[in-house]
Amino acid sequence: MDMDLKVGKTPVKDEIHPEFLRNLGPKTHLWIAEVFHAIYKSGRVPKSWKTANVIALLKPGKAADNPTSYRPISLLSVLSKLMERIILRRISPLIEPEIPPYQAGFWPNPGCCNRVLSLTSHLEKGFNDKLKSGAAFIGLYDTVWKKGLFGKKDCLEKRTVVENS
Repeated sequence: MDMDLKVGKTPVKDEIHPEFLRNLGPKTHLWIAEVFHAIYKSGRVPKSWKTANVIALLKPGKAADNPTSYRPISLLSVLSKLMERIILRRISPLIEPEIPPYQAGFWPNPGCCNRVLSLTSHLEKGFNDKLKSGAAFIGLYDTVWKKGLFGKKDCLEKRTVVENS
């Protein structure tokens, strides 16, 4: 089992450190793989994996007495992050070819910065050519129809129509 975990991270309530997992023997790796397989087959994720310890970090150069000077971070179970990485590594080759070229965010190449650069370049060219430009932005992060996402290529358009009706 590839222990692709960053070391030196703070553990959550389970107190499992990434360094601990990296130094386990092959029999324990096999046992963890069997546990992950059982979780995957049953679809029942341990409750502790769904819980995050949220802490507030002071932003550099900001006043400590102002609540907006802090940024929350969520500390998640190291085991849940490991399982997520294993699943991501397995499904990425299947999903990435299906991602439309205009999709940005949450996937590498191209990222959001590339999309912003493309948009600003397009707007600048239109401005220089004395053309009018318009844009519409739709955020679907919490409204994605997950069952349809994996079953149909055009599910995002259908979901948008349904939710805006």
